[in-house]
Amino acid sequence: PGTSELIVYAALYLRLAKNEETESASQEELARRVAEILKPARNMTTMNEDLFVKVLLKSKREMRDIVFVKPMHVRIKLDSKDHPKADNSRDVILTDSSAQVDVSL
Repeated sequence: PGTSELIVYAALYLRLAKNEETESASQEELARRVAEILKPARNMTTMNEDLFVKVLLKSKREMRDIVFVKPMHVRIKLDSKDHPKADNSRDVILTDSSAQVDVSL
């Protein structure tokens, strides 16, 4: 019994949605949206947004068809009240547990 922490590192493969909002947007607006999604939150100076948008537009690809990758780092705190306790602190008790996490952006 007690508290545990699960740390998940994953890569999200993303693509802009094909909906009414993106259908009416220009390629430059969509490229700016991709740049905004990929912009690192901690250090805004690592990526020049205008340069990135120019590179995307130079590709002559439909922005809604481009798949881009964004790293994800999630910490999940688990409070377990009924987990079996080990005889000493070095033992590990494995259980058949699962958790379903639905993610929506």
